[in-house]
This record gives sequence, structure tokens and C-alpha cells, in this order.
Amino acid sequence: MEYIDAKDLKNEELNFKIKACLEKYGEVTIQNPHSMHNIATGFSVKGKIIIDGSTGFYTGGFLEGSSVEVTGNTGWYAGDNMMDGEIMIDKNTGSNAGTYFYGGTMVIRGSTGSRVGYGMKGGTIIVCGSAGRWAGQMTLGGKLILLGKTGDSVGESMYKGRVFVKDADVRSKLGGNVFFRFPAR
Repeated sequence: MEYIDAKDLKNEELNFKIKACLEKYGEVTIQNPHSMHNIATGFSVKGKIIIDGSTGFYTGGFLEGSSVEVTGNTGWYAGDNMMDGEIMIDKNTGSNAGTYFYGGTMVIRGSTGSRVGYGMKGGTIIVCGSAGRWAGQMTLGGKLILLGKTGDSVGESMYKGRVFVKDADVRSKLGGNVFFRFPAR
């Protein structure tokens, strides 16, 4: 496995080095990301990227086939417009994680801000912690799985897709146009 120290790199330089390492070795670890924006955005190179720390906005945006693991937090729009691959986030995300998500899998082991899965069209997003309001807003497809507490307006204006919620108080938090089924006991 190769290691890249991002401490003194600009975003474009870092992403160029990540792609080169993936093509040559298939796996790379990024050290000292210091909440840099746009890490692994627009990647279609197969391989595994481990980011040892926290990232800024748009981590793994437009991802198409790579595997990204973030050991810290991510900023807003992690997995934005993701097509395929996987993103595993060990801690929390900012708002708008998985917006316009087309495919692949995102797992947020911590909590997420508002609008997770906004306008998602496919794939699976799993949030192990809590989710802010408007989770699954305008969902068109895919699966959003929320294992912690949810904010208000879950599934607001969704058209298709499925939102699975563990929060026992979800009935009072549903958005408009939401049809729900509760499992038989």
C-alpha cells in the first residue's frame, strides 16, 4: 500500500497522486487531509482509498467505482451524485450527504446533518447515528436506512424509493406525500 501526505498539497495535486497510486497499486492511504475539500471527487478508477482523518466538502462526489473510507468526519455533500462504489465514514457528516445519489453504498457510522439522501435515485445509504430534518426529501429511488433518531419531515415530497426508520417517534416526523407501513408485531 502507498501513502500520500496531503499536508502541503493542493487539492488538484492530491487527487492526481491518488489516481496514479490507484492505477499502480490499487490502494492508497491519505495522511494529514486537514479537512481538504473535493478529495476523490470524480473518480472512476477502481481501488481503495483510505483517508486517515477528516475531510471537507464533496468527498467522493461523482464517484464511479472506487471505495473510499474516511476515518474521521466529512463536510457537506459527501457522496454527491455518486454513481457506483462505496463510501464508509467512521464518524459524522455535514448536511446533504448522498444528494442525488445514483448508485453504490454509503455507510455513515456516526450521525449526519439535514437532507441526507436528498433527491436520491438509487443505491443504498445507511446512517447508524441520528439524521437531521428532511432526510430522504424528494427521493426518487434507492434505499435510505436510518438507525438513530430522525429530524422532522422525513421523506418530504418523495416519489419513489424506500426509507427505513428505526426511530419509534417517526410518525410525528413524517413529511408530506409519505406513505408508511409499520411491521406486524
